[in-house]
Amino acid sequence: AHPRTSGLPSLLRARSMTRRPRAEGGGASSYLCQTFPPWRDVRAKSQSSRVTTDPLQVFGSWIAEVGNEWPEDARDWAFREFVDTVAVMVPGAVEPVADKLFASVEPWGHGPCTVFGKQQRLAAPWAALVNGTIAHALDFDDNFDPPKAHPTTVLFPAIMALAEQDGHSGAECIDAYIVGLQIL
Repeated sequence: AHPRTSGLPSLLRARSMTRRPRAEGGGASSYLCQTFPPWRDVRAKSQSSRVTTDPLQVFGSWIAEVGNEWPEDARDWAFREFVDTVAVMVPGAVEPVADKLFASVEPWGHGPCTVFGKQQRLAAPWAALVNGTIAHALDFDDNFDPPKAHPTTVLFPAIMALAEQDGHSGAECIDAYIVGLQIL
């Protein structure tokens, strides 16, 4: 079995962080096909006249098969995003929303995962939810173009909770983040 099929969830994997130029002719679908390789791979690998169009199947297959060889600058960039997110989580952890959300999910299950600003640990899904909220509480988190999204506040807490729960390495977390960024 490929290392990606056990451990970190398959939807946190992808191919590269390099942006490709917008395709001539424009449009969202041509841009997606130009920037996100799974669509091209599925069309190129199709052995029959039927092309798989189920996005979950396309993304899941591509994610499970992609390697983890990233340029060093991509890994460095991902690490800086992790540090930046931790930095915005520190003040976010003392915001009222942190206490309110923690109190709401704590009865749902304690576990092995850290929640910023709390001594009590939670199950991975609840720790990821609270930490993601904490990371975005003050809206100082990163912004990513072209989707105009805050990817690290979504990815980092989920990746860290799973890493803490399952014992994944820092390198695996960086790999998952790079891939997850492509999926978003």
